Amino acid sequence: MEIDLTQKTDLVLRRRREAPKKGCQFILGDIFVVGNWTVPVGFQTDLVSVPAIARMFVSKLDGVEASCIHDWHYSTKTVRRKTADRIFLEMLKGVVPEYKRWAMYAALRAGGWYAWNAKE
Repeated sequence: MEIDLTQKTDLVLRRRREAPKKGCQFILGDIFVVGNWTVPVGFQTDLVSVPAIARMFVSKLDGVEASCIHDWHYSTKTVRRKTADRIFLEMLKGVVPEYKRWAMYAALRAGGWYAWNAKE
């Protein structure tokens, strides 16, 4: 199954002025379109969710576009979790080094279930 991951618009982020809810520190300032998915203006994201212990290796800014789409999929459940995680992995190609890409994906597969199942 081939999934279109063509980025069709720029990612425009604004830092939230008010205190973030659940770590969501950024808001989309314009729609963000990748493939057939459109993330609306005002969507809140925390970008890359990085545990404190891993922050020396992975930045919140590593793969921001992939993180935004991934947060959208987890928020809306428009695709299955495994598919959302795989899209994240594919969008990181050429953006972060290969070792970091696979480490980020492995961490996501290991701990992403918590965010996927979290109640709003």
